[in-house]
Amino acid sequence: MALDLNPNHFSALFHLAEAYRKNQKFQEAIKLYERADKINPQRTKEGYIESLLGYGDHLIQKGLIEKNLSLVKKPYEMVLAIESNNTKALEKLKYLRAKEKPINIPTSHVKKSKQIPISLVMFIATLAVPILIGTGFFFGVKIQPVLDSEPDNEQQERERFSSGERTLFSNSYETKHNDNFLNCNQEFQSKNYSETANCFAALVKDYQNEPEPLIYQNNSRAYEFGNPLTLAVVVPADTESKIAKEILRGVAQAQNKFNQDRPSNSRLLEIVIVNDSNEPTISKKVAQEIVKNRRSILGVIGHNSSNASKAALEVYKAQRKAQKLAMISPTSTSTELKSDIFFRTVINNSMLSQKLAKYVKKLGIKKVVIFDNDQGSYSLSLKEYFDFHLNSKEIIKVDLKEQSFYLELAVKTAVESQIKAGMLFADVKTIHSAIKIATANYELPEKQKLKLLGGDSLYNCDTLNKGKQAIQGLILAVPWHKKLPTAKPFVDGAKSIWGGEVSWRTATSYDATKAFIYALSNSGNNPTRSKVLEKLKEVNLPANETSGQNLRFSPEGEREGEAFLVEVVESPNPACSDLDFRLVEE
Repeated sequence: MALDLNPNHFSALFHLAEAYRKNQKFQEAIKLYERADKINPQRTKEGYIESLLGYGDHLIQKGLIEKNLSLVKKPYEMVLAIESNNTKALEKLKYLRAKEKPINIPTSHVKKSKQIPISLVMFIATLAVPILIGTGFFFGVKIQPVLDSEPDNEQQERERFSSGERTLFSNSYETKHNDNFLNCNQEFQSKNYSETANCFAALVKDYQNEPEPLIYQNNSRAYEFGNPLTLAVVVPADTESKIAKEILRGVAQAQNKFNQDRPSNSRLLEIVIVNDSNEPTISKKVAQEIVKNRRSILGVIGHNSSNASKAALEVYKAQRKAQKLAMISPTSTSTELKSDIFFRTVINNSMLSQKLAKYVKKLGIKKVVIFDNDQGSYSLSLKEYFDFHLNSKEIIKVDLKEQSFYLELAVKTAVESQIKAGMLFADVKTIHSAIKIATANYELPEKQKLKLLGGDSLYNCDTLNKGKQAIQGLILAVPWHKKLPTAKPFVDGAKSIWGGEVSWRTATSYDATKAFIYALSNSGNNPTRSKVLEKLKEVNLPANETSGQNLRFSPEGEREGEAFLVEVVESPNPACSDLDFRLVEE
């Protein structure tokens, strides 16, 4: 912060170096002490020396003596350049220099001992290991190499998919629920679909807010009727179970309505739930499994994070034209996601950031600090578009992946630099850092606090529960709100099914499923992947058939609509806390 404005700001250099040293980030501390030392060597001496000694010890512990002895010696040599009689540095260098001496190995064949470099000794020792293993058999000793057992990768991949064969949320259920679920799963595996539907129906009644049983109940009915229409929904079931269930509620609600409204003997809708853990490498693998081995799947709802969607999209769009699989993400807002097979039912980052920039300008704020994850697709595109729409030269950026102490220092330095607003552009992996920034800001005097704003990743109960009073007044740009007048029919329907209020992810996932249902219903008696993809481009659903807004896609697959601003305010909220998100009147 202050260093961006003045690279030689001693106080900022010194305090940041001290913070790194106390957290044993010695290499980072050394770089800052080097700069501070040129300004005030007396003040930095003690911490500088301690960081150099700590870094040298760290290199020794990493086993770098044999690999790069000169590198290990350097920190101690730098200490002696600052303080020539430093006992610790002298002792360590004495120890390290002893490692340079050759090893004397006497032999009976020569009068003088041969000096063999230690590197050669290590090389011979390396060769000796396989030789000893081989000769072990000769002496009657059978030496078995130890091999790490590898799990069956194919089995692991299969366990990420379920139509009812297994639960993907066993870690988030109580024991009794898991036991009952297992009984239903066994019935499904036995293909007793009538009994399976009844089994899952009992779970739906007992655990009203859980979406997985309702989806499997409908799947069982679809299999009982025969030849189901199949979609997949990809969620982070094991790593972000709350988010995953929010998405599944929207999918389940749309599936349930479709199957209930179908004439008898009609093909019903099956939803295959897929767990990708929000990890791009896994997202790519499950996408490959879907396109190659699960040909009955006619479309994909997902993935959740923009990074996961980006990885999977590469697989889906690489298929031949006849096999190209449509993908509708209800939650990924990064503008990096573009393809003729990609659609989304959520407002993208360009529109969200434009809404925020307009609000910041309305407040008359010109100097802002952006907290983002520069390695996240969502975070990066939100930052870039906000930068573009605000069009200000007084924007400073801070990486949310930094340590907590650095983020707290960044908030204080921003205030000292007369910055008035902080943009929390956190992705799913850095939300905890955004909460820490809000907490640090809350501890400042009232007149010094930054005005905090952010994107839809913070638009959830977890933010309210964890942020508490620190996030009161936070402004977010979001794609949907429960108090939109046109959203009432959907909200009322959701309450009757789930027993309470639902999130924006439930709304946009409902819309994604409704878009696919439209395409399936208009693709003839035997829909194909290519036909469904073609019909998605014709979707035009009125607000009373969606979560509250007209649903149609632009030629680029973007949802045509607008973003909304919400503010965190004190309000009774039975869904999560004493705070809630209120629509900002514009």
